[in-house]
Amino acid sequence: MSFLNTDLSNEKAGMWHMELPAVCVPVYKCIVEEMAGLIDDGQLRNIFYSLMLGARIGIGV
Repeated sequence: MSFLNTDLSNEKAGMWHMELPAVCVPVYKCIVEEMAGLIDDGQLRNIFYSLMLGARIGIGV
Protein backbone atom coordinates (compact mmCIF):
# COMPACT_ATOMS: atom_id res chain seq x y z
CA MET A 1 0.00 0.00 0.00
CA SER A 2 1.39 3.38 -0.96
CA PHE A 3 0.73 6.54 0.99
CA LEU A 4 0.71 10.05 -0.37
CA ASN A 5 3.73 11.90 0.93
CA THR A 6 2.33 14.94 2.73
CA ASP A 7 3.61 17.24 5.43
CA LEU A 8 1.24 16.72 8.36
CA SER A 9 1.61 20.14 9.93
CA ASN A 10 0.98 23.68 8.86
CA GLU A 11 2.33 25.89 11.63
CA LYS A 12 1.39 29.14 9.86
CA ALA A 13 -2.32 28.43 9.92
CA GLY A 14 -2.19 26.50 13.18
CA MET A 15 -3.84 23.57 11.43
CA TRP A 16 -2.90 20.08 10.34
CA HIS A 17 -4.19 17.64 7.77
CA MET A 18 -3.50 14.12 6.70
CA GLU A 19 -4.22 12.65 3.29
CA LEU A 20 -5.75 9.23 2.85
CA PRO A 21 -3.75 6.35 1.41
CA ALA A 22 -4.12 6.32 -2.39
CA VAL A 23 -6.24 3.14 -2.31
CA CYS A 24 -8.76 4.74 0.07
CA VAL A 25 -9.61 7.73 -2.12
CA PRO A 26 -12.02 5.88 -4.49
CA VAL A 27 -13.78 4.29 -1.50
CA TYR A 28 -14.04 7.68 0.25
CA LYS A 29 -15.45 9.27 -2.92
CA CYS A 30 -18.03 6.49 -3.25
CA ILE A 31 -19.13 6.95 0.37
CA VAL A 32 -19.43 10.72 -0.07
CA GLU A 33 -21.51 10.21 -3.25
CA GLU A 34 -23.84 7.83 -1.38
CA MET A 35 -24.21 10.31 1.49
CA ALA A 36 -24.80 13.22 -0.90
CA GLY A 37 -27.49 11.18 -2.65
CA LEU A 38 -29.49 11.13 0.59
CA ILE A 39 -29.79 14.94 0.64
CA ASP A 40 -33.04 16.00 -1.04
CA ASP A 41 -32.16 19.63 -1.73
CA GLY A 42 -29.95 19.82 -4.83
CA GLN A 43 -28.13 22.96 -3.73
CA LEU A 44 -27.33 21.56 -0.29
CA ARG A 45 -26.25 18.28 -1.90
CA ASN A 46 -23.78 20.12 -4.14
CA ILE A 47 -22.45 22.17 -1.21
CA PHE A 48 -21.93 19.01 0.86
CA TYR A 49 -20.20 17.23 -2.01
CA SER A 50 -17.94 20.15 -2.88
CA LEU A 51 -16.92 20.62 0.77
CA MET A 52 -16.11 16.93 1.14
CA LEU A 53 -14.27 16.44 -2.16
CA GLY A 54 -13.56 19.88 -3.58
CA ALA A 55 -15.59 19.12 -6.72
CA ARG A 56 -19.15 19.42 -8.01
CA ILE A 57 -21.46 16.43 -8.39
CA GLY A 58 -24.18 15.88 -10.95
CA ILE A 59 -26.35 13.22 -9.29
CA GLY A 60 -30.01 14.03 -8.93
CA VAL A 61 -29.64 17.63 -10.09
